[in-house]
Amino acid sequence: MKLSLRDHRTEILLKQRVILAGFLMVMMLSNVFLVVGLVTKKQRWILIPQFDINREMALTTDSFSDEYLAEWAMSLCEDFLTVNPYTVEIKKTRFLQIAARPSGDIQDSLAKMVSSIKQNKASTVFYPKKYHINRETQTIQVTGLFLTYLGRTHRPVSQDRTFLLKWMRGPHGVLLLEDMVEEKGEQSS
Repeated sequence: MKLSLRDHRTEILLKQRVILAGFLMVMMLSNVFLVVGLVTKKQRWILIPQFDINREMALTTDSFSDEYLAEWAMSLCEDFLTVNPYTVEIKKTRFLQIAARPSGDIQDSLAKMVSSIKQNKASTVFYPKKYHINRETQTIQVTGLFLTYLGRTHRPVSQDRTFLLKWMRGPHGVLLLEDMVEEKGEQSS
């Protein structure tokens, strides 16, 4: 009798263990499917620009919209190329914060620009007019009016200039600037 009771309890315990193991396997598989679903799901964000709250720009995890890329490039050029001897260091630091590699060629060209602005006591202003986005080469071409003021008594030098910005996607989908170079072309005063 004692043996059959012990066998019966062992049999019940084994059945409960099998049921518990099956339940844990189902829970584990559902968690794996949930994680895979969350990681591969395309996310979408809506950005509202600071100064124009009636306008929205959509972003997804796959790519940046053309509108966002154009706004980013034009504001970057406008902000960085509008400098004077007192603000050029601050603008250089802000520019290097969004650079993919804030050393090497970018830092050398920025150092030359900073010294030129300070030596000549020049002030520059850039007004972007148009842009062209090339997703294959991950570049944005920004064309605009570039004004250079040399002292207070001289008239500004007015030129149409084009800048080529190369971007890359950083960790967590962050948009980073790889390079910014001026394309040589027609210039007028």
